Amino acid sequence: MGRSKKLIMILTLSMVVSQLGASVSFAAQAVTKQSPATTNTANKATTSATLSSIKSINISPKSSVKLTDINILTQDNENILTYTLTYTNMDQKDISLIDYWSKVKTKSGTVYSSNILAKDKEKKRVSAQSSLTITYYAKIGKVSKVSDLIIGLVKWDFSMSNYEKQLGQYVIPGTVTVETLPGNSKTIRANDIPIKTKVATSSIYTTKDYSYISIGLNFLNQGYKVLEDPKFKFVVKSAEGFNYPVELDTSSVDYKVQPQGNKTLNLMTRIPVSIKTDKLQLQIIQDDETSKLTLPVATYQLAQMKKENIEGSQDDVRTINAGNTQLNVQLRSSWVTSGKDNNEITATLEFENSGNQAITLPKYNFAFITRDGYSYPITTKALENVTIDPLGKKTIRLSTEIPALLNTEGMQIAINQPKNTTPENTTPKDNIDYPIAIFKLPALSVNENTIGKEYTVQTAANSTLGVKLSSVQRLPWIDGDIISAKISIRNYRFDSVELPKLDGLMKFDNIKATDGTKLVQTNTTVLLGANQTLDTYIVTKVPYGMDFRQLQVYLMEKLSEENSSEIIQISNNGSMSELPVIKNGDSNEFTTQGRRALVKVRKTKLYPGSSSNIIYSEVEMKNLETRQTDLSQLTGYYKSKDGQYFKASVTQVENATSPAGKNLVTFWAKVPRGLDTSSMQLIVGESVTDNKFTPIKGVATGYVNAAAYELVQSSNEYKSSLSNIELFPYKLSVTNMVAYASGASISINMNYNLERDSDYEMGTYEHKLLVEIVDSTGRTSERELTLENDLKLGNGKSTTLSFDGSDTDRKTNNYFTIVLYDQFQGQKIKLASQAYFFTNNKND
Repeated sequence: MGRSKKLIMILTLSMVVSQLGASVSFAAQAVTKQSPATTNTANKATTSATLSSIKSINISPKSSVKLTDINILTQDNENILTYTLTYTNMDQKDISLIDYWSKVKTKSGTVYSSNILAKDKEKKRVSAQSSLTITYYAKIGKVSKVSDLIIGLVKWDFSMSNYEKQLGQYVIPGTVTVETLPGNSKTIRANDIPIKTKVATSSIYTTKDYSYISIGLNFLNQGYKVLEDPKFKFVVKSAEGFNYPVELDTSSVDYKVQPQGNKTLNLMTRIPVSIKTDKLQLQIIQDDETSKLTLPVATYQLAQMKKENIEGSQDDVRTINAGNTQLNVQLRSSWVTSGKDNNEITATLEFENSGNQAITLPKYNFAFITRDGYSYPITTKALENVTIDPLGKKTIRLSTEIPALLNTEGMQIAINQPKNTTPENTTPKDNIDYPIAIFKLPALSVNENTIGKEYTVQTAANSTLGVKLSSVQRLPWIDGDIISAKISIRNYRFDSVELPKLDGLMKFDNIKATDGTKLVQTNTTVLLGANQTLDTYIVTKVPYGMDFRQLQVYLMEKLSEENSSEIIQISNNGSMSELPVIKNGDSNEFTTQGRRALVKVRKTKLYPGSSSNIIYSEVEMKNLETRQTDLSQLTGYYKSKDGQYFKASVTQVENATSPAGKNLVTFWAKVPRGLDTSSMQLIVGESVTDNKFTPIKGVATGYVNAAAYELVQSSNEYKSSLSNIELFPYKLSVTNMVAYASGASISINMNYNLERDSDYEMGTYEHKLLVEIVDSTGRTSERELTLENDLKLGNGKSTTLSFDGSDTDRKTNNYFTIVLYDQFQGQKIKLASQAYFFTNNKND
């Protein structure tokens, strides 16, 4: 009999050793009733006490086990209990934990299986003069109060009939508070690092439907290595046991905390307004991969929360938490841009860093909310990688469209908690917006014609600039019209600022232009000096004849190749302003940096033709820069008084122009022969190619800075002698002419002076001097001469001209007439004529 009993004891012990760390439970056999001396219960106090008041259970005269933490997570199916026992060994030898385990049951006797957390399963001994904590978990059905549970501590004792010795029980009266009280801290462990935790702040904002609760939970790393985000989850628990999932802002995920460093997690949730908020708890929970359960880690009582007024009006300051610092936010301005079907609502918010460290601005979500409760999200790239220095400010502009039928009175703009889009957080609650500040918009002013009004804006690099829509032009183009908006950017500070990479966008009646909108900068500088101004142009094309009521011009900051953020949006209502008209003989100045020039039309004339005429203009362009420069390439259109446009061909110099140097630029176009060319205008602008000013020999894709020059056609200055004949910039005088006739040929020796105005540089000279000889019978022959080739520059020059034609007999035709023409593109204007007598025939 004794041998059998001994065998049973050995088998039982081996089973315990093999299951150490696994499930242990109350056996079905009867439990020995504990004597009062071995049962550890808290005195029934009339005042609230904490878990520390629960006495330890002695396991030796010097060593004990204390219940140091207990939490219940309520769930739909069954609740989860976690509890922590701290083993303190003050003896001189190790204590083997194989000999001890715990049991969980209700006061009514229902028994639940208890398990050791996977992270604690390898803890099998408590060294002498040390302490060790082990956390257990159990599924406890629908039990929701720790006061309904009893946790027993058991030791193997083979002298007992059931081999178990009851060392004591932890019974928690209802008067004991097991949660961490407001203002107190609690140390938990994550990644084997002790973390001192404390609810630093809590506030509540209530609407008619929900209570929005904001909590700041501080973590202090008390370990010796870096704490990486342990991926805790959080719930807010009501007095009724309902759990409400908590959203973390983007600064509260994937964080790292240095040893002795601290991190405040910003948490937010919402609960129905019908739920009482005076006894709320915050719970840290964590998914356990081994048990496939979500386990409670720590529970905190929330203090009576301050009712926070997150609503404000324009220029009111609202303070919001961002990581370990705070931001002051103000609504600075707002307006509405009216459209046919939709109105665009715009608001400007200013963020100020009130902390003592730089902060990367969280990617808040924004929405406009109408008085009727309709919410319209705002899409923006303005918060991409934005850093604000201590006491620094950042202004962002936010816009979205709402149906035109909605009333804009009483609208609000909401700043919502940034969405945590990590894979662990992609749950349905992500669709909930958590407002952290709301501003009521004042009566919205209508954004109409704002040409000439300067606005103060701020870039992502916190540079403050003045921005003005200087002009908007609608210009004729080959396959439609060009819309060109000139935006002037001014640095009104006393030091230089760095300009961001800029981009542009246009909308017509709230419809985005899609035909290759380009932003053209006058230069590629990245620095703008003190009180200097830089002009930029946003250029796009629209169909010919397209009507629109409103133009919206957006200056954007290019954050990357794909993303841009709005700096400012400026509107222009109604028709485009008329082009500046330059009176005949007056000059117009191009003020483009590095290309400043004075432009005027010096002469316009008409070359008649059989089927069409050529309108031709000579334009003087003077360099106003103090150094040699490539002046702007020009684009031109002729406009008749009845509104017809004719694209001009342009010839310019192909080299840089010296300071104060003058260029001769020629414009010409073929027009119908019957067109009334009186009161015509020549529209001249600076050519652009894509996003830059057109280089020499480049092909223009548009033009900017245009003006309309009044044209007065020169009268035909026909001369009756061959002196001082002008083919600008040349002047020709024939000083002598001797002609010989020989049968059908005529030979003329011509002496001449040919001058060129050296003040002007020009491109290819496309005019020809056409010399026509007419005999006394009216028969003609002609010869084309190229200036500076057939006729050389200088005084006292001579050349011989030969003409082949009908038989000319000097005896019957003793004189002839020389007629000079300005020939251009195959069409000609008579300049002068003079009669001469033939000299003796060489054959006589």
